[in-house]
Amino acid sequence: MGRFFRIVSIVFLAISGLFFIAGVTTLGDEGAWIIAIASFGGIALGLAIYTIGDLLDRVNYLEDQLNMHFTVQSDDDLPQIKCKKCGKEYDMDYPKCPHCKTKTKYNQN
Repeated sequence: MGRFFRIVSIVFLAISGLFFIAGVTTLGDEGAWIIAIASFGGIALGLAIYTIGDLLDRVNYLEDQLNMHFTVQSDDDLPQIKCKKCGKEYDMDYPKCPHCKTKTKYNQN
């Protein structure tokens, strides 16, 4: 993914550079300043895109070195808590036990 960003940024920088050169060489024409100034914005954006690609490569490198790969689990299993009154387990994000409606100690707001 980082390589894609770097390629896009190089293309973006090349096009912006050509617009800048075209604007500077035709400074006598009306609107040439607008082209030259707008190309500076394109160059800055191209450099930002390049930096994003470089950062993505660094994150991938560090994940490989640390042998860590972050994945999203497909199952929605939340930690379970046990109700002190009825003894049944339920997801910890419930404000109270769905079986007996007793609030748990940490959810008593």
